[in-house]
Amino acid sequence: MAAIVAEAPGTSLEYKPAGVVLHTRLAGDDVAEDAVSAARSVLQDRKGVFLKEGKRVLETSVVNASKGEGVTFLRQATGATAVLFAGDDVTDEDAFGRLEAGDIGVKVGLDFTQAEYRVEAPVHVAEPAGGPAPGA
Repeated sequence: MAAIVAEAPGTSLEYKPAGVVLHTRLAGDDVAEDAVSAARSVLQDRKGVFLKEGKRVLETSVVNASKGEGVTFLRQATGATAVLFAGDDVTDEDAFGRLEAGDIGVKVGLDFTQAEYRVEAPVHVAEPAGGPAPGA
């Protein structure tokens, strides 16, 4: 993956405990497509490596897990009686799908979603209903 990023301007790697994420948001469309294709061709047949494509990212992991499984695990581990989950990526839909009655899901952006609520941009997630607070 590092060799791919070295050849693809605007791409970067994010290291996670069980994998690596290829980010392509800052790359041109052709460069991003080529980088993701190259990464897929190197990794797709490797046993024990799981790939998941999001918005301008390719997540690779040695653990086959989703954000939905993460929400369920954290709910149980913390004893949470309600969950607030906000996200802007395709991969966040797994979490929205696991929310229960009394939970709140907020989709950031205009793409399809299972979330009950929607805001246009990340900055709006923290705003009170009806817009920014007076004087903000």
